[in-house]
Amino acid sequence: MAEMKNICGKIPVELHEKVRAEIEEKDTSTQIFIQQVIEEHFNRLEGKGEDELSESEEETEEIA
Repeated sequence: MAEMKNICGKIPVELHEKVRAEIEEKDTSTQIFIQQVIEEHFNRLEGKGEDELSESEEETEEIA
């Protein structure tokens, strides 16, 4: 497993509520949710399709 680092920041309450609701709905963790969102963002920037999972995304899906 890759070395892990912490990331945090303040977001508006309304956005936080949406994030929490989706995390609960998907029965996942905040860590996995945030990692997936960030990876999806960079995949879009790099022009990767959703069917092209990175190694860490595959590991995340195995954990979830």
